[in-house]
Amino acid sequence: ISLDSHKILKVYNSFSDTKIDGFDRSHVANVAKGISGYLTHKGYKWVFVEDLSEEQKSSLNNIS
Repeated sequence: ISLDSHKILKVYNSFSDTKIDGFDRSHVANVAKGISGYLTHKGYKWVFVEDLSEEQKSSLNNIS
């Protein structure tokens, strides 16, 4: 999720898949799990799809 626009930019099927775009999967996992000290990774907020609001979930269909 973009910190600037709060929009969902991309959905990954697994933490390992984030490596394709240059992210550290363990840092992504720590942010998504809410581990203390991990609020963002490389300027993005990371969350599980099931933790999104209904409005955010409905916007997933518009992600290219």
